Amino acid sequence: MLPTENKQDIKNWDIQLISNSIEQAFETHEKSSLALLQKKAELDKVSSFQKSLNLIRYLYVAIDCSSYMKSLDYKPNRFLSTLNSLRAFIPSFFDKNPLSLLALGVMFEGFSKQITEFSQNANLHLEALKDLKIYEDKEISIQNALEVFVF
Repeated sequence: MLPTENKQDIKNWDIQLISNSIEQAFETHEKSSLALLQKKAELDKVSSFQKSLNLIRYLYVAIDCSSYMKSLDYKPNRFLSTLNSLRAFIPSFFDKNPLSLLALGVMFEGFSKQITEFSQNANLHLEALKDLKIYEDKEISIQNALEVFVF
């Protein structure tokens, strides 16, 4: 027979082993639960991205061609900076929104004119940007641009 101290030590050792195995089981469960939550979050991101790919968007870009665009607050001027930004934006828009349509319009001398129809052809829009010029007036009409677009 073992002395009572040894029996107590054995019981304490068993309890410690059991508590360690329970802690390991909880840690394993937490890690697997965390991994499952991360996978679910990734799948949700992918599915929300796929949902956004299925949306058809119509975007009308109205470009100011008034003499205010000659201002030098952006280098080389506002007009060229706007055109450069549009040249970068148009291809990325169609990459991110493959079902979407884009149209370009200009505002000048209180009038508005649509220069491209709604289309998915990025090259058509980029070619139309090459022919733009600044008009010498100082007035634009956003209301006219909206009327050209809506009607």
